[in-house]
Amino acid sequence: MAKTIFRSLLLLLVIILTLFFVHLRKQMTTHRSSVRTIARLDISTLESALEQYKNIGGQYPSQEQGLQALLQRPVSQPLPRDWVQAVDDADAFLDPWGTLYHYQYSGTGIFEKPKLISAGPYKKFGTKDDLSNQHEVR
Repeated sequence: MAKTIFRSLLLLLVIILTLFFVHLRKQMTTHRSSVRTIARLDISTLESALEQYKNIGGQYPSQEQGLQALLQRPVSQPLPRDWVQAVDDADAFLDPWGTLYHYQYSGTGIFEKPKLISAGPYKKFGTKDDLSNQHEVR
């Protein structure tokens, strides 16, 4: 009788732990997906701020000026014809994993747009988990 009760309790414990780990895995997958969504929204917000900068200033910030031009008026060439602070805080330049977004812009093409890249959860640029506002990251 005691063995039967012990086996039943052990089976119940195994079932409960299995359900717990299935739920935990689902929550972790949802969390990872949510964080990636936040990064995509951040990139979209920075894209909008860059468009505002271009519409007011006449061009995108240079590669050297970078995203900082959205927070502080550039003092190096090319200077914007007019300027409005498009970002309130430098934290806007950090992805959800705490890495600065990478800004790439050569300014050579008339239809070229700046490329914004998140290093992703691996926190290393050039890996498969990178996120970008353009399809090809590398």
